Amino acid sequence: MVNLKVLIQRCPPLRILRNLFLWMRGGSERPDIWHGDRSWLRQITYSRSSRDEKAWAQTGQRWVDSWILPAISNFQKPSWHVLEIGCGPGRILAPMASRFHRVVGIDFSSDMVQYARHRLRSYPNVEVIQNDGSTIPLPSGSIDLVYSVIAFQHMNLDTITAYFSEAHRVLKLGGFFRFQTRRDVERRNVSLLDRYFLSKEEVDKLAETHGFQIISYEQGLGHPTWHWFTLRKPS
Repeated sequence: MVNLKVLIQRCPPLRILRNLFLWMRGGSERPDIWHGDRSWLRQITYSRSSRDEKAWAQTGQRWVDSWILPAISNFQKPSWHVLEIGCGPGRILAPMASRFHRVVGIDFSSDMVQYARHRLRSYPNVEVIQNDGSTIPLPSGSIDLVYSVIAFQHMNLDTITAYFSEAHRVLKLGGFFRFQTRRDVERRNVSLLDRYFLSKEEVDKLAETHGFQIISYEQGLGHPTWHWFTLRKPS
């Protein structure tokens, strides 16, 4: 007789249906159709968005030039070591590699890590690491800039909180934490893809709790529902 639990674990479609059922009942904040290892939804999303390689690369460059680096342009140095949380297939890692000495990307999905490693194999200063979804496998005080784009909005609050703590740990004194999240908090958990949005007041509290100074704040940059924060670890 087949064990139902074993069958569900071995059959991805059944596992997805189970997680969707739990999510709809309110028992799960993070169904693994998006976050789980070998996430078919992330693969479909990224494969569609990267069919045109030139456009794919230009998008990453635009994000770096328009959204991430302007807020810290007076501080950044080519010698920096930088880290991306939730790097996916490495769209942003590539333009970062031309600007900084060392660029590291972490992602929970082994498929995304393999994809990014293959795509960025010609960049000797880029390293892509699979992590456990909430910790950063790097030494304390080893990074000058931690950044994250379109990642925190797909995580639950416990995971975001863990990353705040980890970002503070791996940053050097005076290092920067630059990230985006969604501010339309009334839509929390409405979508399967977009899980937990943060108000400015919640980010202010997270920053204070984890010992960050807020350096800058932008609302509507890149998308009307987004807001951006630049935090700094005091020196």
